[in-house]
Amino acid sequence: MTERPQVIAIVGPTASGKSSLAERVAVSLGTWVVSVDSMQVYRGMDIGTAKEKPADERCRLLMVDVVDVTSDYSVSLFQRDARACVDGFAREHGAEALHELLQGRDAAAAALIHPNNVRRVVRALEMTDRGISYASQNATLKQHDPHYSTQIWGIRMERVRLYRRIDERVDIMFAKGLVDEVRALLERGLMESTTASQAIGYKEVAQYLQGRCSLDDAIDEVKKRTRRYAKRQLSWLKRDGRTRWIDYDLISEDEALGIILDAYEGGC
Repeated sequence: MTERPQVIAIVGPTASGKSSLAERVAVSLGTWVVSVDSMQVYRGMDIGTAKEKPADERCRLLMVDVVDVTSDYSVSLFQRDARACVDGFAREHGAEALHELLQGRDAAAAALIHPNNVRRVVRALEMTDRGISYASQNATLKQHDPHYSTQIWGIRMERVRLYRRIDERVDIMFAKGLVDEVRALLERGLMESTTASQAIGYKEVAQYLQGRCSLDDAIDEVKKRTRRYAKRQLSWLKRDGRTRWIDYDLISEDEALGIILDAYEGGC
């Protein structure tokens, strides 16, 4: 852990390479990966969500296989559980040490913040780096500041290349046995969940298994829906001015890793 621990968010459209980069960042920093995929939380939805354990178990992957497919897992529940993962790691790996660090930098702030309030301790430490005292500014702090100090890194690439990667991923999913996976999930009650049953790939294959379309039509529809989804993801991310973009048409994953680690170590 550095003196200024914070969350590093790797975002981008589906099939852009987020998981691979996130794992390498986590391994380099000796931390964990918290998945924020809305469908990887469901047990048994593996092939269609591209769920993969970190290579050689080099780092822990959290927030996958959390609930059964028959459950409706809300955003608020996900937020609660994901934050528990982040806060748990921070407490396990240095909550007291962080508070002691704050004590040395800003004793008045340390007196106001409980050692277990890791997010607030980190926030106060960041303020000291800017020459600001949490204690003196406490009354005017924003009430709705982000839950964590976060560096957001977005992956982007030329649209044709991204769509080609999406089509290739879909073909691989079907080759790995997506149809059999959906068939087994239907037997477990997939359609009981208004959330899991609508997941891209699962909905289309379910329609095929129900005789409502051909397999080729289902595959084509999965590709079309995934491409549209990726387009919406990019549009949404571009509206967030905090995102710092990594262009995979210009740099490699190795170079991207170096940029992120340098920024993290530099606290910027």
